[in-house]
Amino acid sequence: MKVQKDYMQNKDELLVNQYALKSVTSTIIVLALIWVLNILNIFLVNKTVTSWCFGLCLLVYLLGLAVCKLNDMSKWWIKYFILLWVVIIITIVSTFLTFHATLACLLPIVYTSIYSSRKMMIYTYILTIFSIIFSVFVGYQFGICDANMLLLPGEPTSVYIDPAGNFTRTQINDRVVWSLSLFFVLPRCMVCAAFSLVCSNVSKIININVTRAETMKNLAEKDGMTGLYNKSKYMDLVKNVFCNEDRVAVIFWDINYLKKVNDTVGHEAGDRLILAVADGIKSICNESDLGFRVGGDEFVMIMRNADEKDLIKKVQAWEHYVRKYSQYDVSVALGYAHGRGQDVEKIIGEADKLMYENKRMIHQKDGAILN
Repeated sequence: MKVQKDYMQNKDELLVNQYALKSVTSTIIVLALIWVLNILNIFLVNKTVTSWCFGLCLLVYLLGLAVCKLNDMSKWWIKYFILLWVVIIITIVSTFLTFHATLACLLPIVYTSIYSSRKMMIYTYILTIFSIIFSVFVGYQFGICDANMLLLPGEPTSVYIDPAGNFTRTQINDRVVWSLSLFFVLPRCMVCAAFSLVCSNVSKIININVTRAETMKNLAEKDGMTGLYNKSKYMDLVKNVFCNEDRVAVIFWDINYLKKVNDTVGHEAGDRLILAVADGIKSICNESDLGFRVGGDEFVMIMRNADEKDLIKKVQAWEHYVRKYSQYDVSVALGYAHGRGQDVEKIIGEADKLMYENKRMIHQKDGAILN
């Protein structure tokens, strides 16, 4: 079960990282479009600055893309690298385009919501703070428009423009560090903090809804008592999934004397017997096997891409469980068969027939009435 859980976690990590990679690519495409429009004089922004901005972003993007492609995208560190990669790109954009990309500093926070992790949110917010500080102070020297807040006092227009429309301010702000910190760094960090909280709460709500949906799905597909898949799920998979497999193997179980146990010892003892069989089936399942409870005392396991050798090993594993781990005296009739996936219903019939013959032999040997 641990192997299956780790496998699913790696698969989920890979999927999320792939979506994040596509999002980074989308960001670069938008930036490229802005650069082209500026070259065509649609945007009246300094072409040298925008060209340097796009060129550096493209270089960082290609380097980051190479790192992702040359490594296993399901590795634990890839998500940290991707977010650092995004922050670097956004820092370049914010540094060169400054006022024109004020909201760009929020993009890494949006990316973090893909991962639905508080730890990742904190990590990205810390990176974003350093990004804001760097882009504000370096952007003041090399970017576009940030000097406006240093030239103007941040007051109504009447303070520095007379009734005739003449600019009356003659002294440039001499408190550069204070102004940049107060008017740029602090507000943007506060906005990012608020945005982080909102994204975090949205992620939590999504996770709650996903968990609730998964729970409802499990209730519809699982047997409430044993946790195995129920008969409806079994019939659906036989009809639509197992028939498309190259090979399948089927094992049928039927508990002997369950009615007698219920009548003589009590239904609680019968329930414990059912759970013992179900626990044994779950203990021998791997990621290619599915176990089902298809009746009160009947169980089925279907193995995908399994041959006769795999089937015999599975039966031996079941017998080992009964001998070594079961706390109860478990008596079952067992039947099994294997073959091509397209013949799955025929294979199920063969396994069911062998199980019933086995049950008949056990009852004849014990002199009991077949039930």
